Amino acid sequence: MNALPGRILSSVFVGTGNRYQVQLANGKPVRVDVPVGSGIDSVPGDEVVLGWRPEDARLFRGEWLEP
Repeated sequence: MNALPGRILSSVFVGTGNRYQVQLANGKPVRVDVPVGSGIDSVPGDEVVLGWRPEDARLFRGEWLEP
């Protein structure tokens, strides 16, 4: 399992779930889309750990990372 610590900067409901902007411990922002029903309900300021299985990882060009 891959994992990175961070802090939630913002949260927006986008119809199919929540879109979070998370600032990683190294200062870099990332966008995280969480589907409805996932049981995750975080708010700005929450400390979180982003985790994923290696086989679920996807890389996108920079324009996909904009909030």
